[in-house]
Amino acid sequence: MAKTAKIDAAIGTGEFLISADYLGLLVAFSAKYGVSPESLFSNSDISLSKYLSRPLFVRSDTYNGLVDELVVASCDPLLPWKYGRAISELSHGAVGLALQSCATLQQFFDLLPMFFATRTGYAQSVSIEMTRNRCEVVVRSSKPNAPNHIVRFNTISSLVAFAWMSRRLTGSEADFLDEEVRIAWPDPGKEIPADLLPPGTKMCFDQPESLISLPKPRLHARIASSSPSLMDAALRRCEVEMEVPPPDTGVVEKVHWVFRKVEPELPTLEETAHRLGVSPATLKRQLNSQGTSFISIKKKVRFDRVTGYLLLGKLSIDKIAARTGFSDASNLSKAFRQYFGETPGQFRERHRSQN
Repeated sequence: MAKTAKIDAAIGTGEFLISADYLGLLVAFSAKYGVSPESLFSNSDISLSKYLSRPLFVRSDTYNGLVDELVVASCDPLLPWKYGRAISELSHGAVGLALQSCATLQQFFDLLPMFFATRTGYAQSVSIEMTRNRCEVVVRSSKPNAPNHIVRFNTISSLVAFAWMSRRLTGSEADFLDEEVRIAWPDPGKEIPADLLPPGTKMCFDQPESLISLPKPRLHARIASSSPSLMDAALRRCEVEMEVPPPDTGVVEKVHWVFRKVEPELPTLEETAHRLGVSPATLKRQLNSQGTSFISIKKKVRFDRVTGYLLLGKLSIDKIAARTGFSDASNLSKAFRQYFGETPGQFRERHRSQN
């Protein structure tokens, strides 16, 4: 009797687990724009045959390495917009089923931050923020020290995908609507073709944060494929995916998974242990065996969030302090200097000059 081939749960290296659906899309997209699979994987830490083994996940460093290979090989500044349009046409598994079964765009955006995580392995975070007249869908990288051109590619492609998905679900792909895509990077220096953005969508560059902005009344738009029973079933499936850490993760990765799951909160040792189904003493012992501690991980997570805001946006130090649990800018600056040996302002300026 023939043996069934073993399917790898995850391939590659990196902290975050990304759905292999995106890896498949990246390979097909690269071929469309002149980068063959052989070229794409030529410098990768995984082989083309490993990709063909049909894994469930690809790890973030490996995925970003392939993105890097594509961006360098193509030299097309509009590639993120093109890839975002392609992402919007994916089914997105149980997540996509839940989102397309929502009753309104309000419900779609309410669910988006929670379930986007199951597809990107928390490599990116999404938050919904309301101003007086507008709804803003903000995308941030969870890996602030990743190369700037890779963060740019992933952020813009996600925003463009969300813009197209919201139009497609509400049957407004051809409508001229008041929407904006704001990004933290400069104008690419090349006109963006009309077919890469929904009609009426305005691009804004050099912004404090990267986001989609739309009028609040748009949130009442009905979704044509709405199905309460289908959404309930899809939500149950998504919740199962989110309740346990991804497969093949060690104890340190599991702790990081908990921090990403409850972001922007910073859970205690007891809360983290409870989510992982172990006692606090067991968790401390497991982390100690890996040469680290819960306090060290918590401090790193907190300062990763700070550096993410410093690198990817133009928020004031006061606002960054408020978002990361510091009482004020002075306390943040003091703790930051102790941790990194320089002030937040010096850190931001040094990275700005390097880029």
